[in-house]
Amino acid sequence: MPPTLATPRLSLQPLTERDVDAFHALALQPGVRRFLFDNRLIGRAEAEAMLSASRASFDSDGYGLWGLREGADTSLRGWAGLWTFGNGPELSYAL
Repeated sequence: MPPTLATPRLSLQPLTERDVDAFHALALQPGVRRFLFDNRLIGRAEAEAMLSASRASFDSDGYGLWGLREGADTSLRGWAGLWTFGNGPELSYAL
């Protein structure tokens, strides 16, 4: 698993199973689901599967989704990274 990337204002950590509830809550936001999920409400199980796939992608391909956290605050503020959509990896992000 890749290391945490950190600056005084932002830290990026690969998303893990412990992030599933916060990831799911962000994915349900209207502005996020509109663009990333075709306005579909995803279930918690789908969010779990996405994080599992991201972790596997880090292990096999060296890329996946990074959780974004602000400063010393440990709550998930968003995510960014490469995600495989049909034709190969593409940039995916949500704030």
